[in-house]
Amino acid sequence: MVSYLRRDASIECFTDKHQFIIDRAIIFAGVWVGGSLILYSSLLAACYTPLRAKVSSPLTRATAFLHQEYTTTFFWWEALELARKLILNGIVLLIQEEHAFLRLVVAVLLSSCYLTALAATQPYRKFEDYALAVATNLVLLVNFVLAGWCSIFLNIEERSGKEEAITIFGFNSADWIAVTMLSLTFGMTVLFVVLAAVIGAIAAQRRRERDRVLEETNRALADAALEMQGVQCTFLFLDADVLRSGRYDEAGYKTTLPRLQEIQAAHPEWIKRRVLKRHLAYGRHAYRGEILAVSHRWEQPDAPDASGVQLQAIREHLQDCPSIKLVWYDFWCMPQGGERTPTEKVDFKRMLQNINILYLGCSVLILQELSYLSRFWTQFEAWCSMQAAAGGGLGPAPAAERRCTVVPIHQATEGMASELIMMWASRSVDEAIETLASPDVTVTNQSDKELQLYKLRELDSLVREAVAECEVSPRLERQLGRG
Repeated sequence: MVSYLRRDASIECFTDKHQFIIDRAIIFAGVWVGGSLILYSSLLAACYTPLRAKVSSPLTRATAFLHQEYTTTFFWWEALELARKLILNGIVLLIQEEHAFLRLVVAVLLSSCYLTALAATQPYRKFEDYALAVATNLVLLVNFVLAGWCSIFLNIEERSGKEEAITIFGFNSADWIAVTMLSLTFGMTVLFVVLAAVIGAIAAQRRRERDRVLEETNRALADAALEMQGVQCTFLFLDADVLRSGRYDEAGYKTTLPRLQEIQAAHPEWIKRRVLKRHLAYGRHAYRGEILAVSHRWEQPDAPDASGVQLQAIREHLQDCPSIKLVWYDFWCMPQGGERTPTEKVDFKRMLQNINILYLGCSVLILQELSYLSRFWTQFEAWCSMQAAAGGGLGPAPAAERRCTVVPIHQATEGMASELIMMWASRSVDEAIETLASPDVTVTNQSDKELQLYKLRELDSLVREAVAECEVSPRLERQLGRG
C-alpha cells in the first residue's frame, strides 16, 4: 500500500535530498498556480464565440460557474479574480521574510489597482454582487494599509524610539493601530452588509418591476401576434352596473368618467378583461345580449363627453336593458394620451384593428348629434351595427333584428336618427366602402381610415369563414357524441 505525506525522520534538513524535495515542491506549486490560471483562461477563451453570440453550448453550460455572474463583455473576469488571489495568497510570499514590508507594498498596489478596475468596469450582472465585491476589496485594502502602518510604526520605534513613532502616527503603540484596524474592519463590514441589504432590496424591487413590465409586454405581443389575424381580440370593458347604479357618482365623478388609465388606478375592479372570438361574435351572436358598444363623437380632442350628456344617455339606456353586463366606450376602455406605455400602445393598436368585432357582434348604442354624419368612425360603426352576419356573408339586418339603438343628444332630433338609419341600413359592403372613402368623410388619423377600409374589403369573406366554423363545430360535436 502506498501512502503520501508520511513523516520521514531519515531526511535531514539542508541536505541534497532535502533540497531535491524542496525543488520538486516548488515545481508542483508553480504548476498548480500557473496551471489553474491557464486552465481557467483556456476554458473561458473557448467560450468566447458562443457567449458573444448568446448561444448556449455544452461547454458554456458546463463552465457556467466561471462566467454566469459576469456580463458578456467581462465574461473573462473570473480569470483575473483568480490571478489576484494567487498573487496575494501565494506569489507574494516568495518575497523573502526580511523584506516583509515589500509584501505589504505589493499587496496594497495590487489591491488598489484591482479595486479601481472593479469600480470602473462594473463587470457583474447584478448590482448587489458588484457592491459586495467592492466592499470586500475595500476592507482588504484598508487592512493592508493599516498592517503597513504597524510595520512602519515598529520600525521607527526600533530605530528612533517610541516617542518618535508616537509623534508621527499619533498612536501610543502598534497595538492601537491593530485595534483601529479591527474596529474599522468590523465597522465597514457592518456598514457594507446593511448597504448591501438595502441596495439588494432596491435592486430586487427594480428587477421585479422590470420583469413585470417585460411579462406584460411579452403577453401583449403574444396576444397581438394571434389577434393581428383577427381570429380573436382581448378587450377591456366597464362594468355596466357601475353606470346603471350610479356608483361612479358616489366615487366623486359628477359629470363624466376619466380615461381608462385613471379608472384602472383608482377603481381597477370596474374594468373587466374579456376575449371576444370572431366566430362566436359573427356566427353564434354570443355577445349581443350582454355587451354594449357605444358609438359616439368626441366633443373635444381630449374630452369626448365634457358635458356629461353621453354618460347620462348611456346610463338611461342601461336601466332599460338590465341584461347588459359590460360596456365598451373608447375613452374608458382603451389606453389614452401621449404618455402611454409600450404595452398600452400595443394594446391600443390591437383593439383598434379588431374593433369590427365589437360593432358587428355586440349590441350598439349610437349617440347621434349634429356632426355624427360627417365623421368616418361614427359612420363606420353605424353601418356595422346595422349589418347581419350569415353564411352568405354580411348583409343588411331586418329592422326587427337590428342590434343598434339610436339616441339623439344635444341638438339632434328623432328625424336625424331616422335619416341615419335610412342612409346606412341598406348599404352593401361595396356601397359602404365607396361612401366612407369619400373625402368629405373626415377622420383625425388618415391611416386609421385606410386600415379600416382595407379590412372592410375582406370583412365579407371573414364573416363567411366565421359562420362556417360555427356550423362545423356543432356538427362535429354531434358526430363525436354518437361515436
